[in-house]
Amino acid sequence: MSEDGVERVNVTVDEAHLAELPALVSKLEAAGLRVTQVLSTVGIVTGEIVSSKREQIKGVAGVLEVEQDAEMHAIGDGG
Repeated sequence: MSEDGVERVNVTVDEAHLAELPALVSKLEAAGLRVTQVLSTVGIVTGEIVSSKREQIKGVAGVLEVEQDAEMHAIGDGG
């Protein structure tokens, strides 16, 4: 999380709402998510949100899970 209270998150969309993904993305944006990427095949929306609005994002119909985006490293890269 950055100093200004903004965190990068991954939003998992439930399977029942995948067909409505564009509308769901609009609802997430209206709730305060600055969308950076939509992975429609797997039902993941990535973006940034002010930490205080995280619960609001969780309450959007069709959201299965909201997780803080973690940096990933390949095995053996020293990270």
